[in-house]
Amino acid sequence: LVSLEMSEVVRDGFLPMLKPDGFILLNQQRLVPVGLNRDAYPSVDRVRAALAAYRVVEFDALAEARALGDPTGRTANVVALGVLAAIAPFSKLPVAVWHRALLDVSSSELMKRSNIAAFDRGRRLLAETGAT
Repeated sequence: LVSLEMSEVVRDGFLPMLKPDGFILLNQQRLVPVGLNRDAYPSVDRVRAALAAYRVVEFDALAEARALGDPTGRTANVVALGVLAAIAPFSKLPVAVWHRALLDVSSSELMKRSNIAAFDRGRRLLAETGAT
């Protein structure tokens, strides 16, 4: 289960989608929806407590994208894709297949290089957590 925004994982209906042996990939980004009182937004502690019984890989895709030289964070979603691609059954696909797909959808040479770097960083992030 991939949660690109921290609180979405605790919304009704999300956790039941997870297989018993599945992972939750939890991006640390927090965005309070327009119209929601900030006090009603779940705290980090509440989210983590709700996930205590699950296998969670927590990462900060935006910080990783920025560390790669992407000040706007446009490649943050590709960092998350890289994390996902490192988990079975997705990890069975050769990295070259993932790279080819990213290259095919990237609009410029700069985006091609950026997307490959972001994807590879996401794969390394999972290895660094020891969650594989």
